[in-house]
Amino acid sequence: MTRRKYLALFAIIPMIAFVMMSSSVDDATALKSQGKNAPGRVSTGSYGSANNHIVCGGSLCSEYPGGYSQYIEDTQQGNTTYEPVSQKSSTSVASTSQSVSGGLLPVTHVIAKNTYIIDGVTPKGGHDAFSYDGSGHKKLSDGMIEVDLDHVANTGTITATWTDLNGDQMMLKQNKFAGGNEMYIGETIDGVTQTTLDLDPIAINHFEHGTTGAGPTIEPTLFVYLASWGPAEVFKNGESQGTFEAHMMITEGARDMHSGKIVKSDGTTPYSPMTPGDSKVNHNAVQLHMVYHTAPTPDGTNNFPPPFEVFEHLMFYDINVLH
Repeated sequence: MTRRKYLALFAIIPMIAFVMMSSSVDDATALKSQGKNAPGRVSTGSYGSANNHIVCGGSLCSEYPGGYSQYIEDTQQGNTTYEPVSQKSSTSVASTSQSVSGGLLPVTHVIAKNTYIIDGVTPKGGHDAFSYDGSGHKKLSDGMIEVDLDHVANTGTITATWTDLNGDQMMLKQNKFAGGNEMYIGETIDGVTQTTLDLDPIAINHFEHGTTGAGPTIEPTLFVYLASWGPAEVFKNGESQGTFEAHMMITEGARDMHSGKIVKSDGTTPYSPMTPGDSKVNHNAVQLHMVYHTAPTPDGTNNFPPPFEVFEHLMFYDINVLH
């Protein structure tokens, strides 16, 4: 199959899902507080099935003639040859934040470059791994990440290489996945959009952070095309630095690549995790986040986030989707 650029398709999904979600995040936060006993929680064996009213095969259900119910009927009859409009035409890169090319939904295999590290300074002199004002958003001389995951089997590999700000050759390797923290948008019943909090270690097409209750508020509410959690080994100049907790996300645009900022709804004031509902994201951008960190310490640190002695945060802005 000829590969097609599809930034337009990336842009459509979060906008549709965000409208559906906006009236539901408060309920999702309440459900999150109930943990595994939350009504409607899908088991960890669901592998993201709660989003099956958004994506119909390789297209959006909103684009499929007749919607989700017709897609199910066609699937049962073996008639699912529909090719959505957004995949019929070749769409050139439409965002100045990054480039995206190739592939079809769901996104499971990418190679990304154009690498930055978030290396700010907190008011107490510690390491700021989010630097919302952009001051710690620093371009690296080189860097690349390949993500190749199976969201059904919860298997795959992530390999990242980069030269850090000190000139050291760094590598992250991951082939085990566990944990997870995501919110799926379900069907609308009696005018109320259903949401489900889940723990899939590899997850597609969902929301995280912000006001969702899925993950901390250190980022705004984001639509996430692909995410993973689990242990990763990190190497420095060929020597293992140990195993860290890692989290990867391919999301809509949280951070402006040029200013390095994550902002509030006014578009200029730096975002604050204390007011997660006040944020502005770019639905037309796609970015890959890769973080790794030590286990939290009960004593706290001068760093941000404060519980972690080590918390490293890489951003990749040029994404080639292989599948």
